[in-house]
Amino acid sequence: MHTCPGSQLAREQLRLSLEQLTTRFPTLRLTDDHPVTMRPTLIHRSPENLHVTW
Repeated sequence: MHTCPGSQLAREQLRLSLEQLTTRFPTLRLTDDHPVTMRPTLIHRSPENLHVTW
């Protein structure tokens, strides 16, 4: 089974980035008028766009 040695580091970087972002902008929210759509891929799970407001 293949595992990426950097995947845990990438997850931790994302967690810390989101924590800092939400701490600095506590009113940051996803907009209601733009639903989140995911990229059509089997490898990486990520949104196409994230529309936010503060």
